Amino acid sequence: KSEAWHINVEATESIVSVCKETKKHLLYISTDFVFDGNDDLYTEEDTPNPQSWYAKTKHEGELLVHTLGELGLIVRIAFPYRATNDGKKDFFHRMLTVLESGKDLTACSDQLFVPTFIDDIATALVSLAGQQAFGIYHVVGSQALSPYEAGQKVAAAFGYDQKRVRETQFSDFYQGCAPRPFHANLSNVKITKFGLKMSTFDEGLAAVKRQLT
Repeated sequence: KSEAWHINVEATESIVSVCKETKKHLLYISTDFVFDGNDDLYTEEDTPNPQSWYAKTKHEGELLVHTLGELGLIVRIAFPYRATNDGKKDFFHRMLTVLESGKDLTACSDQLFVPTFIDDIATALVSLAGQQAFGIYHVVGSQALSPYEAGQKVAAAFGYDQKRVRETQFSDFYQGCAPRPFHANLSNVKITKFGLKMSTFDEGLAAVKRQLT
C-alpha cells in the first residue's frame, strides 16, 4: 500500500481507536480534493467524490474520524499560503518565484479554487477546538477565483506587469497529471457561527505583503 494510505488511513485508524478508548478529542485536517469539482459550490453537507488516490485516502480518514461522534472534528482546508515558506512552496510562492525570475506565469482561467491564508487557519483551529466543535467544517478563504486571476493579483500586489500572466485551460495545464477538482469552490458559511471570518485573497495578499516588508 502507498505511503498516503499508511498515513491518512492506517495511522488515522490507530489514533481513532485510542481516542475511543481514552475519550479524547481528535482534530483531522482534510482537503477540498475530496470533491470532484463538478458542482458550483460545496458545503459540508455535500457528498464527497474524490478522484485522485490521495483524495480517496483523505476521505477514508474522514470516515474513520466521523465514527468518533462528538469527539471527532474534521477540518477541510484549501490551497493554504503564507508569508514565509520553508520547504515545499505553496501556490503563492510558486507564482511569485516565476515572476521574480523574469519569466511569464501561465495559469488556468477556467478553474476555480479558494486560496486560504494560513494565519486564518491557525486562528480557526484554536477557536473550533476551544469551543469543542465536532463534525465537518470548511476552513477556507472567502473568495473563489481562477489561478489566472490569482496570478494577476500577485503580480499587481508585488509590482509586476499583469500582462506577464498568461492564461491557459484546465485540460491543457493538467494534462497527464493526477485528477483534481475543476471547480473546488467550498463554502465557509458554517464556521461563521463560531465568530470566525476568513480573509479574501485580496485581504490575505495584503497581510502577506505587510509581513514581508
